[in-house]
Amino acid sequence: MKKIIISLFMLLFLIGCGEKVNFTTQEYKKELLEKVEQKDEKSIKEYNEIMNKLEKQAKNNKEAMEEFEKWKDEKKVMDMFKMSSEDEEMVKKIRETGKFW
Repeated sequence: MKKIIISLFMLLFLIGCGEKVNFTTQEYKKELLEKVEQKDEKSIKEYNEIMNKLEKQAKNNKEAMEEFEKWKDEKKVMDMFKMSSEDEEMVKKIRETGKFW
């Protein structure tokens, strides 16, 4: 009886020690990355914490690696649609003058 109880406690202890991978929705990723683009300090801190945690977990965990890759892919997509400073200046000039050419 003692062996069963001790082995049960050990099993529960081992199960409880594993780190969970925090999965996030696509919408949450977009929201957070948009706030990071706007230089929101709280969002930047949260983003860095998520990425650091996933990077550490990705070394041993396949699910964490997949989630880390999804975050990186979402960041690439956000960067792809971001205008360069030259384009922003050109758009600002066009809006002020009302002439495209």
